[in-house]
Amino acid sequence: MILLLYYQFCFLNQIKSFGVFCLNEPKTIRDQMLFQQWTMMKMFLAAAAMSIVAIAAVIFLPGGRSLVVRARAWAFSGYRGVVAALLGGITLGAGMSLAGACPGTIPIQIGSGIRWSLFTAAGALTGALVFAIVEPSILRDLGILRSGMLSNPTWDSLTGLPYVVVAGFMAAVFAGCVYYIENYIAPSSFFGGRVSLSLTDPQWPSWVSGIVVGFLQLPMLYLATETLGASRAYVTLVANCLSFIAPGFVNNNSYLSGAKSGTANFSQLVFVFCACVGSFLSCVASGSSFSGVSGFTPISSFVGGFLVVFGGRLAGGCTSGQGLSGNGVLAINGMAATAGIFIGAIPVAKFAQTNGF
Repeated sequence: MILLLYYQFCFLNQIKSFGVFCLNEPKTIRDQMLFQQWTMMKMFLAAAAMSIVAIAAVIFLPGGRSLVVRARAWAFSGYRGVVAALLGGITLGAGMSLAGACPGTIPIQIGSGIRWSLFTAAGALTGALVFAIVEPSILRDLGILRSGMLSNPTWDSLTGLPYVVVAGFMAAVFAGCVYYIENYIAPSSFFGGRVSLSLTDPQWPSWVSGIVVGFLQLPMLYLATETLGASRAYVTLVANCLSFIAPGFVNNNSYLSGAKSGTANFSQLVFVFCACVGSFLSCVASGSSFSGVSGFTPISSFVGGFLVVFGGRLAGGCTSGQGLSGNGVLAINGMAATAGIFIGAIPVAKFAQTNGF
């Protein structure tokens, strides 16, 4: 119950950071990817900066060092290389431009009644299933996931500098980018003025909300011994649904059977569930209408949903799992996946915008 309430606050905060329709309007995501709007960028950079600070701060709290070591363990596991992170990010970015959503915002669109969002969700679940099928039989066997493995997979191990020093530097870079964008590229009326965090307001300052979302890495580590993420939730949902229909298939698939249970898997499932609930409550609290916002075509939504989850799983995390948490633990794969998202999103967004779909 505590975890449920925590996630609900997290997503109420995330919804308000963009404004109900600014975040949920799929076409807005394309504008963000083409740098015609900067709301999402300011929130992401602020959240990434605060994620780094929050995770690093845990080291100095009682029992925190072991939690951080565990949170960073996947970076040293030798399961995914930079190539997989980059290719997964490119695939995820392309899907975001087609569907106007990432794995974490698909349930947000559903909760706010975006037209065709269920097609995006169907595509996401299909992407999770297909990845589960090809992961053990193709991706692992061919060595695609391990391609580009690094002997020093984190920025501190690569540079040989203390963890807190590198964390402070990276957080300062991300925060500096937010400050520059806010002051010289896309200033908003919030910066230096009144900051309201009322649930009745249609929009919260994106950079403030980014700070709050990043800070939530701290309770996440203590409540679930995990960091933020969303794409794994779709695999968990598929695995548990199929276990009733085809239990033999699930048990014989190492990827699905490993996603059926455990705190790591279900914490992300709670994450996306509360995204949907939080989106709905945000619309209600602000008096926003649930009509008048349409998504892209059903085909574009379905294909985009497929790509965002397939790409997120290939990269080892989505915009939350790699963009925030990956960078938060100073994983080089986190930066590779983040770069890949923009590499994949920009040309697809431009093509889609030019051709009117």
